[in-house]
Amino acid sequence: MDRDSGAIKRPIPMATRCALPYDPTDMNRSGAGANLYTRNGGTNQKYLQERVTFLEGGEDCVVLVSGVAALSGSFFALLNDYCSSPA
Repeated sequence: MDRDSGAIKRPIPMATRCALPYDPTDMNRSGAGANLYTRNGGTNQKYLQERVTFLEGGEDCVVLVSGVAALSGSFFALLNDYCSSPA
């Protein structure tokens, strides 16, 4: 059941942009916590990440908008592990 709407199946919002707060001056526009624009992460993306994490039995999951972003994220994660390990 969806906590926000009470629906048995979670509704899929079709919005690509979300309303800004009345005073957006102190907002972090690149933050992952706020729904501003789908490239920053949206409601559907967060839900998909939660479901994939649950299905795979993982701790966390990242869903990216393109294959290039996925490759870049994978390479940087591997480089970070490689560079931080003792030689």
